[in-house]
Amino acid sequence: MTLISNKNASSKHRPQHSFIRLIMFPFATLRGRLVVGAVVLWSLLCLVILTFGWQAGKYLVNETNHQHLRYETELISNSITLQVNERLRELERLAERVPLPREGALFEQHGHKLEPLFEALILFDTSSQVVDEWPIDGGRRGNNFADREYARFMSAFKTPYVSEPLMGRITNTPLVLMLVPLRDDEGHYTGFLGGLVNLKQSQLFRNFDLLRLGEGGYVNRPGFTGDSIS
Repeated sequence: MTLISNKNASSKHRPQHSFIRLIMFPFATLRGRLVVGAVVLWSLLCLVILTFGWQAGKYLVNETNHQHLRYETELISNSITLQVNERLRELERLAERVPLPREGALFEQHGHKLEPLFEALILFDTSSQVVDEWPIDGGRRGNNFADREYARFMSAFKTPYVSEPLMGRITNTPLVLMLVPLRDDEGHYTGFLGGLVNLKQSQLFRNFDLLRLGEGGYVNRPGFTGDSIS
C-alpha cells in the first residue's frame, strides 16, 4: 500500500519538476543566460522607444494644434485691425471737413454716409461736452464727459484712439468709441469726433458668436470697465 502511495506521489510531482526544468533550462548554460538577458534588454529597449515615440507624436500633434490656433487667432486679429483702421480713416476724413465742433456740422457734412460703419457720430468740444450728434435724436447733446477715460486721453494726447468696451448710459448696450481729434486751419486742437460701434449690432463684431477656434474654442469679447459713454 505504501509503495503504491509513493508511486502516486512521484507521478504527481513529475509534471511539476518537468515544468520547473523547462523554465530553468535557458539558465542552465552561459549561452542560455546570455540569450535571455539579450531578450530582456531588447524588450526594454523596444518599450523605451515606443514610449518615446508616443510622447514625441503627442507633442507634435499638440504643437500643430497650437500653431493652427495661433494662425486662426492672427487672422481674426488682422481682420479686426483692418476694419478698425478703415473706420478711423473715415472719421479722419470727416474731421478734416469739421474744423470747429458746432451744432448741425455732422448733418451739413453728410455724416449719415458713415452709417454702415458707426451706429452714431458725436462731436465734442475742448471741454468734452457734446455739441452735435448723429442721429440727432440720440439724447447726448449737451452732456459733458470730461470725467471719462477716453475724454481725458484725447485732451492729453490729441491722437486717434479706440476706447475700452463700455456700457451705454442711455442705450444700455455695450459700445466702443473710436475717436479722432479736430483741428482748425492753423492746426490748433478744437475738440474731437467720435464714432460709436455697438458690440452687439455692428458688422465689426456681428460674427463673433459664429467664429470657432479649433474644434471646441470660440472667440470671446473683452470685458467692460463699468464706465458709460452715452
